[in-house]
Amino acid sequence: MGDRPLLCSGDSEGRQRMYGWIWRHLPGNAYVRALTSLVLILAVVYLLFQYVFPWAEPLLPFNQVTVDNDGSNGSSGLHAVSGVAAVL
Repeated sequence: MGDRPLLCSGDSEGRQRMYGWIWRHLPGNAYVRALTSLVLILAVVYLLFQYVFPWAEPLLPFNQVTVDNDGSNGSSGLHAVSGVAAVL
């Protein structure tokens, strides 16, 4: 491996080396490694949903919805009501 980084941008070989490195450093046989990998993935998902996403949600512009429908392009009945699309 030498001086090459573990993961290069757009490098599938680098991705394989990175995951191979993680797999080789997990303890136990293949079944224990698979179970440990599953537990680690579930822990990451839990941390994302419990801490990261709630922290980042106010920073994202998803509540700033603008729907303009002046009737010139065919009226579909959608209007913006305080950031929420409502069908009238």
